[in-house]
Amino acid sequence: MKKLLNTTLAIVMALTLSIPSAFADVNSNEDKDMQSVQEKVDNANEKIDELIAKAVAEGSDLYNAYQTGEMSLEEYTSEREAVIDQLQEKTEDISIKTKDYAENKGYKVEIYFIDVTIGDKTVPVDPLRVIGKLDR
Repeated sequence: MKKLLNTTLAIVMALTLSIPSAFADVNSNEDKDMQSVQEKVDNANEKIDELIAKAVAEGSDLYNAYQTGEMSLEEYTSEREAVIDQLQEKTEDISIKTKDYAENKGYKVEIYFIDVTIGDKTVPVDPLRVIGKLDR
């Protein structure tokens, strides 16, 4: 009887000690995935911020050239729209790729819009934020 009790106790102890480490590995992997997703989102937002700053500076230069008469309204409008289109295309591409990466890792990323003024025109641009795990 004593041998059976000792064997049972040994099995229970072995199971008790092994279960937390199994869950720790799962949590560790989830933590790594979350960290990876957050880093990817942060990097994407940094790139988007750089693109915004560049486009705002270009828009400001164009607007100044228009105001000083160095460029016609048509030239200004055409070049400003090209800057805006390029900004929106690049930021959208970055946002979509980052969102897809996050979803593949099991996380939900929200693309939200902020207003950015390029020259004399305000347009929406789309940075990102992580909002949680996907329901799977």
